[in-house]
Amino acid sequence: MVSNDADFKWLIDARRNIQLDLLDLHTMAEMHPALLHGQHLAVFSTLVSAAFSLWRAAFLSDIERERRDVFDAATRLLNELLTTNAIPFSTDRKLQNWMFGYYVQSAVERLASAKEMLGSVNADFTQLDRVRRHGLFDIDDSPQELWSGLRDALAALVGALEQRVEPDSTR
Repeated sequence: MVSNDADFKWLIDARRNIQLDLLDLHTMAEMHPALLHGQHLAVFSTLVSAAFSLWRAAFLSDIERERRDVFDAATRLLNELLTTNAIPFSTDRKLQNWMFGYYVQSAVERLASAKEMLGSVNADFTQLDRVRRHGLFDIDDSPQELWSGLRDALAALVGALEQRVEPDSTR
């Protein structure tokens, strides 16, 4: 039964967690008009991008990590782009061996950018820094471990941004 599968449970938890992160960002946007000023907007927008990438990656995490599988999926993606000029989610699923890495790498770059823009943040970014330094092909973490570590970095950066903006006193 699918509901007893540990990977399936992880997937449900991951989807719930990233949805909560997206809700935190949405709430922050409503409560903090200061996000429109200075560096805050760039950090906020970058975190929304990272959250979107992690949201999509969570749905694609059940992958084969063999280089041949990734290469084959990338080649099929190119064929799909050239023949249809469109990539719906169903294609993301069919090509998830490459797509997962695409969305995770997108999240890594955006999280690193937000971390740099925010400066000093009191959090553990070991996973993010390691992936940034070594790339996706040279780490041994499972896709779920990788995703979870990056999601933790997202939550820490969202919290750091929220601490730096003042709530609208008129609300």
